[in-house]
Amino acid sequence: MIVILIQPQRLIQYFEWALEGSGGGYSKIRPMTEFPAVQPRSCINSSRLHGVRATVCVKPGDTAISATVLATGAWEPELVTNVLRALALYPEATLVDIGCNIGMFTVMAAALGHRVVAVDTMADNLAYVHTSLAADGREGRVTLVHSSVSNDRQLKLYPVLDDFEAANPGATRLVTVDTVIYSKMKALGPPTPSILLPDLFSSVKSSTLIVKMDIEGWECKALLVPGVFHTGKFIPYIFMEWKF
Repeated sequence: MIVILIQPQRLIQYFEWALEGSGGGYSKIRPMTEFPAVQPRSCINSSRLHGVRATVCVKPGDTAISATVLATGAWEPELVTNVLRALALYPEATLVDIGCNIGMFTVMAAALGHRVVAVDTMADNLAYVHTSLAADGREGRVTLVHSSVSNDRQLKLYPVLDDFEAANPGATRLVTVDTVIYSKMKALGPPTPSILLPDLFSSVKSSTLIVKMDIEGWECKALLVPGVFHTGKFIPYIFMEWKF
């Protein structure tokens, strides 16, 4: 389920009260420039959403997000449309797409003419996004960041996928090494460096950010980090996954 926080002034005021006096000491964000080789199952022209289309390259073996995009031309079209509508209200805004997966939100925002900072812990996801953008000549509009987003820069988080989600790589979640060992889970790859939302927000040149978060249970922890709303950015909309 995605909860849309529209003009979240009360939320911002609450966090500013709770985190008063925080800020500074941000870590530098390094864009990803080299990508692993990927073999898309297909690269299709998306459905028209909010007046734009984009190339979306999908994964083989993914029976959830990729299969849906291949069958219908979009993933979560109503939600993507709402993000595009929010961006249209702020022509200079940058979309910060945290947990971008194969990039449905990212490529559509780029098609609308916006800059995007797209973050994912899986390098192959970013490779698919780059492939999609390159097909339309829009890779210059998007900064790709290979990282996890958490509440602690020192955390080493490993990507895992529950057995019942084996055909849905979009359900990949991040856990600590203790969880991997205790639960006898198999990590899908090495841990990625962890960054904080203030690190991410402060690295974006635009003064207005539209934020979309889908980080499998880390959303609230990431938002409670001191300094999230003290980077000098105006954040009129936050789209986030809410699990309960």
